[in-house]
Amino acid sequence: MKIILTCIVTTVVFSQALFAQIKVSCIGNSITEGFGLQSPSTQSYPARLQSLLGSGYQVENEGVTAKTLLKNGDQPYWTQGKLSQVFSFKPNIITLILGTNDTKPQNWDTHYSEFKRDYLAMVDTLYTLSTKPRIFVVLPVPIWSNTMGIRDSAMQKIIIIIKQVALERGLPVIDCNTPFKQLQAYFSDGVHPNATGADSIAHILYRPITGSPAVRFMYCTYKTSQDSMPYRLFMPEHYSSQTKYPLVLCMHGMSAMGVDNQLQVLQYRLAEIWAEDSTQQKYKSFVVAPQCPTTKRWVDVDYTPDTLYSIAKVPEAVAQKMALAIADSMIRLFPIDTNRIYVTGLSMGGYATWDFIMRHPAKFAAAIPEAGGCDTSTAPLLKNMPIYSLHGAIDPTVAPGGDRLMMAKLQSLGVPVLKYSATYGYATGTYFGTSSITRAALGAAIDSGAKTIYGEFTDGIHDIWVKTYNDPLLARWMFKQLKPPPVSVRLNAKAASREFSGASLTAIITTDRALSTILGTLAHDGRYELRVFDIQGRLVGMMSGQNSQMITNLRTLLSPASGIRFVSIKKLH
Repeated sequence: MKIILTCIVTTVVFSQALFAQIKVSCIGNSITEGFGLQSPSTQSYPARLQSLLGSGYQVENEGVTAKTLLKNGDQPYWTQGKLSQVFSFKPNIITLILGTNDTKPQNWDTHYSEFKRDYLAMVDTLYTLSTKPRIFVVLPVPIWSNTMGIRDSAMQKIIIIIKQVALERGLPVIDCNTPFKQLQAYFSDGVHPNATGADSIAHILYRPITGSPAVRFMYCTYKTSQDSMPYRLFMPEHYSSQTKYPLVLCMHGMSAMGVDNQLQVLQYRLAEIWAEDSTQQKYKSFVVAPQCPTTKRWVDVDYTPDTLYSIAKVPEAVAQKMALAIADSMIRLFPIDTNRIYVTGLSMGGYATWDFIMRHPAKFAAAIPEAGGCDTSTAPLLKNMPIYSLHGAIDPTVAPGGDRLMMAKLQSLGVPVLKYSATYGYATGTYFGTSSITRAALGAAIDSGAKTIYGEFTDGIHDIWVKTYNDPLLARWMFKQLKPPPVSVRLNAKAASREFSGASLTAIITTDRALSTILGTLAHDGRYELRVFDIQGRLVGMMSGQNSQMITNLRTLLSPASGIRFVSIKKLH
């Protein structure tokens, strides 16, 4: 199956904690300096940006005419620009708009292969500032005329490289190219913006500097030969390829379904909270938020208030498989710690969160389902899974009965479950006002290693997530969790027993540890017959032969993407 992954990088928004005089450096060339404007000190885009931001910010224009990003360019910003002024200014925010002069033949045609290296070096150099500035890399404006050899054909290649740099360093990208594609009248000579163009650039830069963290997420699409799914991706700022980071998979509810690739991050705090500065400062992580189309469901059930379902009777939904494929693609593309992959979701996404860990417990380190439903018969598979489930006691949309029964079953299996009740505060406005446990005691329990927690809000209806995702205890609990060891249980499946009568069927979760157990059995010389069943008791593969053959082929049937597999081995005479 052919898989295509695309990320469309558009305006990315960061929130900035307020403090006296946030300093902003606008690094660039003559476009930044204000070439051709009647009054650059008032009409250049840094000047207009200062006016928009107001007295809480101090903006410096660090633009210098004709300068290149290339170190070996004809006039490199490195030695002929204002880098020393930038370091003296000690900005908190930097906008970097270089590349236009690099398109000239004497620069690009000779040194194009050095552009990515030098761009990486520039952002790394700027990040050495003691202020650890937030660096926005900006896609330069379009070029309409070959003034002094400046060429749009080379600019399009430069834009691709800038996006690559942003991905590699986890930097936000601001697109000042696409918005001006049809606005040639905003540029006096086909290269430099006039006063209207400069003002427009300032407005484009303004929102990323001051806006909501929800729009820090890049617009992306995951495609296979049969289907596609939009998703939003947040990357930790200036991440290192040498460090492994957690991944948070966020599953939205029914009201955010669609293909606009916006509702899943704008409608709730579900994804946004993990990208907040306060969270990222403590727990750097990647965050991915897929969007389910209106024609599909994360889990193919009817979502009535008392819905309890069996995963043996309900196949894994196509949309959920796509979401899992998106998470897997993150592992291939970025330095993800596979021992710290977390899933959380609300309402329909709460169902998806439960469904993920029931079908793929070996994939996830922890789960936070909110106002969702589950298959309580899978409790034996979840004995080791860290779960923090939340529900409203009087939820009229998805009743809490499933959560209650799941927690009771886990307790019967010897799992310590911390249960608490609290008021949500619809009437009083006070979250957690009256509770069976104090906030301090709950925090202490989390710090002491509580792995399974169930919180129920006595006055809570369906939309508990409006407040719950703002609770810092969720992040404090989640990021402590590591992927648990696999669970082995007996498969109670008549279909499988009929398929392979007299066999002892053992459920294994496909991790390296579980595979090593099976391989150990096969280490003894002889002929074996092996059959593999899915969780519904259906035969999905079989093989027979010498143990050396079995060891060679086994991993094909037990790929980690397959989820739970029940394996039976017979020694043949």
